[in-house]
Amino acid sequence: MLQAAALLFFAFAGYARMATLGEEVRDPRRTLPRAILLALGFVLGLYALVAVVLLAGLGPAGLAASDSPLADLLPVEWRPAVAVLAGIACLGSLAGILAGLSRTSLAMAREGDLPGPLARISGRTHAPVVAEGVIAVAAAVIVVLLEPAQLVAASSAAVLLYYAIAHLSALRQEPEHRWRGGRVIAGVGLLGCVVLVAALPPVSLLGTGVLLAVGLLLRSLALRMGRRRASATDRPR
Repeated sequence: MLQAAALLFFAFAGYARMATLGEEVRDPRRTLPRAILLALGFVLGLYALVAVVLLAGLGPAGLAASDSPLADLLPVEWRPAVAVLAGIACLGSLAGILAGLSRTSLAMAREGDLPGPLARISGRTHAPVVAEGVIAVAAAVIVVLLEPAQLVAASSAAVLLYYAIAHLSALRQEPEHRWRGGRVIAGVGLLGCVVLVAALPPVSLLGTGVLLAVGLLLRSLALRMGRRRASATDRPR
């Protein structure tokens, strides 16, 4: 059950990406918390409704044996419609992912953790067009090269890891930025992320660890090169 919860965690990851759009939202301190809570509540209700309907229609054994439970629940003539709706849902999820990751790349490029061109903003749309294009191409390549199960496991491992970092950051916030009960929630969240990550398949953890190690190495090299350039510029001529 823990491994299933960890693998399915990616299905709840989208709500937090709203926070990456903070500079494009009016009154983000008021708007984003409301949007996140509403989105998470809606998704929880929708997932619970689907689970109840599937359990009632297929039963636990039938649901466990099915690769496409919604299609199996409906008449055969409705299955093409289910496939179309599933494709639309995937495109919607992809659009949200691209929006969130491109804004994260924008922020990292501004800090010098990623190449500077990723911070370019379109004058017409006010969106990070270079980051959006790079993330879209990278996503397409990854989907072609990896199996869906591997993608889900790697995604869950990465998401749980950066959620754990977010909880750890919340624990280290200054007292004036904390809200009542925040440390307890952050502590429980950190523990939950660690437990779920430990339940994931070892292969996915190894792959995610290798990617993170490569990323940290490249960041370290980029920072070192930046410091060398800065010191060379500061030298008297």
